[in-house]
Amino acid sequence: MKRKLVIIGIDGGTFRLIDPLMERGRLPNIEKIVRSGARGILKSTYPPVTAAAWVTFMTGKNPGKHSFYDFREYNLADYTPSFVTTVKTSVNDDVSVLHSSRYQGETLWDLLGDAGYEMTVVAVPMTYPPWKINGRMVSGYPCPDYSRPRTYPPEWGNETGRLFNMSAIDFSKKAGFIRECKELVRRKGRLITRMMEEKKGEVFSVVFSSTDFVQHYFWRFQQHDGHPYSRVIEEIYREVDDVIGGILNLSDENTSVFVMSDHGFMKHPGKHVNINSWLLNEGYIHLRGKEGSPKAKIFSGAVDFILDQIKYKRVGLKIAIKQRLSRMPVFLQQWVSKHYFKSSLIDWGRTRAFRYRMYGCVDGLVMNVKGRQENGIVAEGEEYENLRKEIIGKLLELDDPDTGEKVIAEAYLREELYRGDFLKNAPDIIYRFSDNYTGGVELQGPVISPVRKETTDVFSGVHDQEGIFIACGPNIKKGADAGCFSITDVMPTILYDLNLPIPDDLDGRIINEVFTESFKNANRPDHVPAGSKAAGQGESLSKEDEESVRDALKGLGYL
Repeated sequence: MKRKLVIIGIDGGTFRLIDPLMERGRLPNIEKIVRSGARGILKSTYPPVTAAAWVTFMTGKNPGKHSFYDFREYNLADYTPSFVTTVKTSVNDDVSVLHSSRYQGETLWDLLGDAGYEMTVVAVPMTYPPWKINGRMVSGYPCPDYSRPRTYPPEWGNETGRLFNMSAIDFSKKAGFIRECKELVRRKGRLITRMMEEKKGEVFSVVFSSTDFVQHYFWRFQQHDGHPYSRVIEEIYREVDDVIGGILNLSDENTSVFVMSDHGFMKHPGKHVNINSWLLNEGYIHLRGKEGSPKAKIFSGAVDFILDQIKYKRVGLKIAIKQRLSRMPVFLQQWVSKHYFKSSLIDWGRTRAFRYRMYGCVDGLVMNVKGRQENGIVAEGEEYENLRKEIIGKLLELDDPDTGEKVIAEAYLREELYRGDFLKNAPDIIYRFSDNYTGGVELQGPVISPVRKETTDVFSGVHDQEGIFIACGPNIKKGADAGCFSITDVMPTILYDLNLPIPDDLDGRIINEVFTESFKNANRPDHVPAGSKAAGQGESLSKEDEESVRDALKGLGYL
């Protein structure tokens, strides 16, 4: 008889909230799993963004192998990549956002299907478009239209019904947004528990994205007891806990239950670190002269003034403009992007390094390399390597003049974090900010500047590295604290728990700390050569679908 498996994702789940809620008895079902099993801190990807993290979980590989660093494809040759989401690639001539058709290698669902397990996979992020598995799949965030979920097999969509109204992601209409987030949890819960009741397979997986959605918007209200929105996040967690209770009631002693998140969450940092300003001060960036006609200068100055107003003060207007801009010609996107990020002021023929926006607490630097960038001046080899090491040394010494606090928590050469065929897509240097700091876009002016209240009033919660991992089952040690480990470790751990062979190209390790000694003594892991499945899991996206996906991502500030 096949072992049973349930994988529950709490998108953005964090022990910062779960532990206090368990202490107050608000999450009895999650607490039940913790008490009967093991827990640990699940370190996310660099950056800790949904796209990279969930694909890393599903493939067991780092972004350098599966190619997903973000929702967008990184293009180091582009001096202003942040606004422009259309890039040219050899896989698809017009790729705006990454999706399941771009996966490299086999996923957990493919391996379990090959082993004969029937699955029900509900709303795991980055599974749009859905692909053929041994069972059924409904796509997760982001996808074009949750009112018509895309499924495999396609006819299953007639049973799933509407999941979410994407237009509800609107911070100006909080009550409707909250209602829709609660309903999203309930709809997913009804779907997964119905499949369990009908015994549709041995493996069931569901991811609850509502926790991520509300933490972005409502994090700041938690500190205000009595405020109408002070309990919103708790209410969503309790909705998830209720569904978990139903799942546990349908699970038997032969079932392993894994609860995980893709990243954690924290308060939006209070200060920007304008790395390009620092690079300018350090002599790594040089500015252009004052050339240009008086009329052109007046026009550019007016554009810069308008963009400065919406950059921080009019967050809603900024999102609306970005949504419309993405449908406009690439040259117009590039023109606006250059003004928004001030890159039009940079003399690229004399600049050696520049900031590359990644996500949240993690950012990157790109060297202006000869032959890679249009105006590259840094020679490959010794000059490139010495420059990276020099900059990392200085970054780690950068402090806040007001407090003396180090603003960079850690910095790495890209090959220290990633490996694989897509290493070349990663910025040359990756660094993580200390908790109270995040990346800023200014080029001239102070290196450290305050984050405006207009920004934190909208996006008051942001991702951090520390997600959650909780497990229980017949092979799991009761009361184990497994410490801290990587999201790449989840897939080999699940395969080991089911006594399935582990492909030798996975980057993670088995989290041995969560297993009983008797299980480990009786079961040695079996490592086998990896399969050869390449990219192309699902169908390609239409232009209309890509635009809808982009709008969904921009509503939450991911693009």
